[in-house]
Amino acid sequence: MEDDDTIYEDDVKGKILDASLNHVQQHGWTKDTLAIGAESLGYPSISHGLFPKGGVELVHHFYRQCNIRLGAQLQLDPHRDSTKQHEFLRDAVERRLRMNEDYVVSGRWIEAMGLMALPPNAPASLQHFAHLMDDMWHYAGDTSVDFSWYAKRAALAGVYKSTELSMIQDQSPDFEDTWQFLDRRIRDIQKLHDCSKELRETGVVLEGLCRTAFNMVGATSSRPGK
Repeated sequence: MEDDDTIYEDDVKGKILDASLNHVQQHGWTKDTLAIGAESLGYPSISHGLFPKGGVELVHHFYRQCNIRLGAQLQLDPHRDSTKQHEFLRDAVERRLRMNEDYVVSGRWIEAMGLMALPPNAPASLQHFAHLMDDMWHYAGDTSVDFSWYAKRAALAGVYKSTELSMIQDQSPDFEDTWQFLDRRIRDIQKLHDCSKELRETGVVLEGLCRTAFNMVGATSSRPGK
């Protein structure tokens, strides 16, 4: 069990991270933002030392909180069992990307993506992303236990990331061009069903590669065999 000091520190860190999000638009995903967030709660500015990795810890906190919010929304979605699977996934991708909307408009999300992509930060970033893909498929009703489990998540990852890149460049009203782009990309993953036989025939080698990749990023929540 965690001792009282650890629990207290985690609680303080959570409060500082939450408060710091109110200052990202002005100061970015930085240690300065963490210091300002700490000061706004009455803690000394040096409390940013609780976050040795700096601003990326604020990015990961935001990403994790958004993933939790999305999971709660998808779990309670009244159309969850009646909507076609790929329509559900399309809606899930848009919902999650819209959570980044304010930071996309201000240009701060490009900064966040850059921080997450840095080599020291990439493993944790990939872990959050892998869990997001897993949650989307899980709430969409995926029950696969073979190689297609990995193939589906890899395909959705491609759709999500390409749509995210479209979004940060989109100048259309309410990101209309991005959502049209998403419509086209989501249709692409439907083709997985059409090539299921080929996937099974090549699955022995590919599954081993995919298992290794998903193990590296910690995507273990509902993998086949778990």
